[in-house]
Amino acid sequence: MISKKSKRFIMGSVVFLIVLLLLPVIVVNVTPSLTALYVRHLFKEPIATTPPGYDQYSSKVAVHKDLTYPSQYKNNTFNIYMPKAAESNPKPLPTIIWVHGGAFVGGDKDQIEIYSTVLASQGYIVLNMNYELAPEATYPAPVVQLDEFYRHIEAIHTKYPIDVHQLFFAGDSAGAQIVSSYVTIQTNSELANKMGLEQVVPKNSLKGVLLYCGPYNIEKFNKPNQSAVIQFALNQIAWSYLGTKNWQDTEEANLVSVVHHVNEQFPPAFITDGNKGSFEDQGKELAAKLIAQQVEVDTLFFAKDVYETGHEFQFKLDTPPGQQALEATLAFLQKHVAQAK
Repeated sequence: MISKKSKRFIMGSVVFLIVLLLLPVIVVNVTPSLTALYVRHLFKEPIATTPPGYDQYSSKVAVHKDLTYPSQYKNNTFNIYMPKAAESNPKPLPTIIWVHGGAFVGGDKDQIEIYSTVLASQGYIVLNMNYELAPEATYPAPVVQLDEFYRHIEAIHTKYPIDVHQLFFAGDSAGAQIVSSYVTIQTNSELANKMGLEQVVPKNSLKGVLLYCGPYNIEKFNKPNQSAVIQFALNQIAWSYLGTKNWQDTEEANLVSVVHHVNEQFPPAFITDGNKGSFEDQGKELAAKLIAQQVEVDTLFFAKDVYETGHEFQFKLDTPPGQQALEATLAFLQKHVAQAK
């Protein structure tokens, strides 16, 4: 016969195990922080690969790392990649402002180093910025930080050969969403007023936008026939970024979905995405919306029977799709720099 003491021990152990098993479920229904930390850890892995002959690119590029820009938020650092020849030649060069991805909760500017080096070797200044991550900082904090960064660039452009009259804003994944939000604010006065932000980038300085694998309609995070795991992850990420568990019907969900706010003033755009595990449908939706507004748009989407391309395939520079994305990017940049002269 089991003693009362033993019964109490067994019952206590069962209760403890049940609580232990249920604890993660309870936590993720109270805060998105646990999921955010896990996703943040995933984004510590490298996302880029080097192209053939990468040493030839890097040998032409000077790098200034871990500089800071004034911000009310944390993680306010940035890198500069520039042609070595530009250090002795003060002539301003077309400048690309790049915002990294990471599902709003992870990622870092250094993950774009290989790609930035390749772009800089072709005659561009590339500025990669960091920003405070969610859920520690929620929307629109990264957009505000991009505004702070732009203002800082204006202040330092004589120190480096930055051409503030030939600017390209670029981003990947969450960074593409942040960039598209900021550029939409700069070109849509009604949205700028709603956001309480000034339109500080002169329209004739905005030469183009590079958008890789971004979500531009967050309201579509909840879509039918999506796996429960993906649905859970997207909901947790949206909760982390927007700061509200029931984010779906909030004003923020509408404001952050740039497809609702772009207009004919949006600058020329290059939009590309993968066809597996990414936001290709949203990239195509944004492209169609811009084309309907008579905005110049270049796109790169692959049919699956040609290449199966994943999220951020553009940084795999040792693959044919990655090489094609780079070539299309350089062609887009060259086209719009030429128009700026």
